[in-house]
Amino acid sequence: MMTQRAPFLTVLIFTISAAATLAGGPLHVNANLNTGNDDGSSWANAYQGSDGLRQAVLDATAGTEIWVASGVYKPTQTTSRFISFNLRNNVQIYGGFDGSETSRDQRDYETNETILSGDLNENDTGGGGFTENSYQVVDANNTNPSARLDGFTITAGNANHPSIMTEQVGAGIVFIDNDRPSIANCRVTGNRATFGGGACYMRTSSPFITNCTFDNNNGGNFGGAFDCFNNSNPVITDCKFINNIAFRAGGVEFFGNCNPNLTRCLFRDNVAAGGGAIGGAMYIAQGGIANINHCTFESNSARNGGGIYNEQASPRIRNSIFDGNFSTTTTGQGGGMYNTSASPQITDSLFVNNAARLGGAMRNLSNSNPLLTNVTVTNNDATGSGTGGGLSNAGTSPTVRSSIFWNNTDATGTDASSQIADSGAGGANVRFSDVQGGWTGAGNDNINQDPLFLNPANQDFRINGQSPCANTGDPFFNPANDATDLDHQARELCGLIDMGAYESGDGDADCDDVVDLFDIDEYNLCVTGPDNGPVANDCVMFDFDGDDDIDYADAAGLWVAVTE
Repeated sequence: MMTQRAPFLTVLIFTISAAATLAGGPLHVNANLNTGNDDGSSWANAYQGSDGLRQAVLDATAGTEIWVASGVYKPTQTTSRFISFNLRNNVQIYGGFDGSETSRDQRDYETNETILSGDLNENDTGGGGFTENSYQVVDANNTNPSARLDGFTITAGNANHPSIMTEQVGAGIVFIDNDRPSIANCRVTGNRATFGGGACYMRTSSPFITNCTFDNNNGGNFGGAFDCFNNSNPVITDCKFINNIAFRAGGVEFFGNCNPNLTRCLFRDNVAAGGGAIGGAMYIAQGGIANINHCTFESNSARNGGGIYNEQASPRIRNSIFDGNFSTTTTGQGGGMYNTSASPQITDSLFVNNAARLGGAMRNLSNSNPLLTNVTVTNNDATGSGTGGGLSNAGTSPTVRSSIFWNNTDATGTDASSQIADSGAGGANVRFSDVQGGWTGAGNDNINQDPLFLNPANQDFRINGQSPCANTGDPFFNPANDATDLDHQARELCGLIDMGAYESGDGDADCDDVVDLFDIDEYNLCVTGPDNGPVANDCVMFDFDGDDDIDYADAAGLWVAVTE
């Protein structure tokens, strides 16, 4: 009797175990496995083959995590280019496993590359072409933040349908109609689209994207990496956009009342090429307010607007760096930024080493009235005569306050017009700023003195207490409570505002413009006293390593300041 019942009991126990796994435990996927039950209940019984992930997503119930081992996964084993990996609400998909982990924290997605590939015939690297590749590799499919994709490389999408517009966009990931999933720790690379968004296309969508890299994508007409349209408001944090290309917006495009938030992002070597060739890193147009915080725009290029091109839009840019962006033509304008009918607000930022014929750092046209506060503009170059190595304004009225314009050049040298060049009606209004050559236009309380940058040869444009720019910024300007300089220090130290992107005063607790042994006692109180931990306002000057904590790791920086 017992022998006859054993098979039934075994099946019953297995069924209960599998049901428990589907209800509460992760589903496992391993493309390289060829043994086991192929049901996802464990690594030994993981879903198998290149379509294992697709099956796991279909089988997952609400609240399921899917763990995916390194390997290559395709959205279909057929030849249909219309099929994508579809994300689902309340299903979280994690890549980067080696197939032995018992905890998600044990995975290493950088070592164990997990690839979602649109190369259906697996012939891209052999020169077989991309004509059979999936139009889109991943479809966000009307999802909310409970849908998560984390730890994957997404590649080889080719959105080039000859007539269906929705298959001409977002070759890597497509977000259409209120998609708001969470995308993290992914690399989206080597995708191409004919209309826009080589890596991602967004329409009326607001995904949350964190710690991802978007590189070597081709967006065709618009947005080498991202093409964002019609009230799309993504939140993009700690991401990199590198070496993407399109006719307009080599890196990212925001068009039509988009309100994105970008924090700590890097844009490098993106190119707007061809007939449009505007907005090397970014193109922002037609309303909306882009919030750009702590971002770096480096070595991007376009005919106009090597860094950012703003048109009928006024982004807010804080604590950001524009370094080495340039125009690709001899008539190009706005190496760092180009504004037309646009009035961005730029605060606590640095423009350095940018180049164009007109407006090495910035070109302003057509009623563009940007506001620059605590901005350092230095070592930018315009090749024309009197064309403004720093700012070039035509019929516009920018406002500049508490800023530094020094060593910007054009064909006439480094005089005042090489720093800020006005033509036509209007003109810049400059207040409490340092302008090489002496500013004679509208404004007040400006100086013409060497700002004494700490080490400009090594690209260090900080100042110290001996600089004429220290404590001489606009005394009537009250920065926000959370305002910081480009080093993340409090914007207002010792009760006064400096000119430029950096606030002087590291370690100068007694505000005597000298960091000396008398300041060490204050440092010790910040480390050992009630202010230990998150930086208090009166201790922020000792946070030399920028980790928002005053501890003994900051001692080395204090000692350097004492001995300078």
